[in-house]
Parts: sequence; structure tokens; C-alpha cells
Amino acid sequence: MDYTERTRQNVIAADGTLILGPPRLSGGSLLTLRMARELQKPFLAIKMPEMASGVVWDSTIHRPLSRNRELPSILIWLSHYPIRVLNVAGPRASKVPAAYEAARSLLQELFQRLGQEAKPPRSAEK
Repeated sequence: MDYTERTRQNVIAADGTLILGPPRLSGGSLLTLRMARELQKPFLAIKMPEMASGVVWDSTIHRPLSRNRELPSILIWLSHYPIRVLNVAGPRASKVPAAYEAARSLLQELFQRLGQEAKPPRSAEK
């Protein structure tokens, strides 16, 4: 299976797609965005300051959001959809060296936050 078909299948299999990248998407990241639009699947493209400064674009509201607010923007976007399977796309670390660490750090914080929200509140001990 070539990468175009693999990208298409990843978008189809997911309930939504999160694209993390620099201001000008290219290669597989750009293809992922185009596939999500074509298939009318929810997506959020985040232009990360670690890769370059920029704005985020949300398919939900069809306008740019405030820059440098990645985590809150993702949480708001996730609250609009019942996403159980999330496709995450972005540039290769070999092409954008800061991409891996920036994405890992953001996703780790996102999953920690989502985990906290999913936990029931502790009852007060007597």
C-alpha cells in the first residue's frame, strides 16, 4: 500500500484528525489535510510555535483561532466531536527536527489533561 492510500485509510479509520506542523504544510501532512477535507472528516491543523509561529485552523468553525493556544484549542475542538480514535499527522523529524519533541510534548500534556477530566472526583475522606 502506498503512502497516499495509507493516509486515506488512516483518515477513514479515525473519528478525527489532528495535524501538527509548521505554517506551510507539505508532503504527507498536506495530503492528510486534503483527505480529511475530501472525506468531510473532522480535523484540526495546529501550527506549532516550536516549528514556527502561526495560527490554528479549525474545520468546525472555519476560521483561524488565536495563535499559541494549542492545548486549549485542541480541547475545545475535541469537545465538539465524539472522537474515540484520533489520527495524528505531522512532518517527519528528518525534515523538521523540532517536530517530534514538540508533538510528543503537546500530546503528552493533552493526554494527561484528558485523563484528569475523565477521572471521577474523589470523595472527601472522613
